[in-house]
Amino acid sequence: RVPFFTKWINHLCEDDPGWTPVEESNFFEDLKTGLVLCKVVERLVPGVDLTTKGIYQKPRTRATCVANIDKALSVAWRTGVN
Repeated sequence: RVPFFTKWINHLCEDDPGWTPVEESNFFEDLKTGLVLCKVVERLVPGVDLTTKGIYQKPRTRATCVANIDKALSVAWRTGVN
């Protein structure tokens, strides 16, 4: 399943300036900061901009990573993304 999700995420976000593709070999490491999830939510929910406000751009601690993930999931749930 990792190859499928890697391709899907990269395809979804590929036209974003500054996008660094998620790698299959580093999939879970790439996702742990919450930044990839925030970008995916931005793509799935029209009008949402998480990268300029409300998230930690360079999360260095577990708390900041969890805060990013929580922010992305909160927006997704609030807007009804299933």
